[in-house]
Amino acid sequence: MPEARPKEGKYRLYEFAGQDYVLRVYCAGCRKTVRYLVDDLIKLKGRDWDVICPPYPCSRCKTREWMGVWPEQVTKADVGMMDIRRPSKVITIQKWKTVKLGDPVD
Repeated sequence: MPEARPKEGKYRLYEFAGQDYVLRVYCAGCRKTVRYLVDDLIKLKGRDWDVICPPYPCSRCKTREWMGVWPEQVTKADVGMMDIRRPSKVITIQKWKTVKLGDPVD
């Protein structure tokens, strides 16, 4: 697979699965870089997700407008050194609402 940025619609996530690839997502607006494991993104976004599309908006800018995505192959030297954004636990929040006794809760 190429190291340069692929063209839009040319590659899907499943083509990089199981090959030690990460997606480097860079926001030119705030100069923030985040890396995701391809296998994690397949579980969350689906195997047919276009590689060039940012999986999430920038957490600082709140937009995808200035973002670029590049696949990078991981080497043994990167293990223990590269920061990777991984899915963690899901937190459920209980919402409360005050209603009159006998009224239904939506």
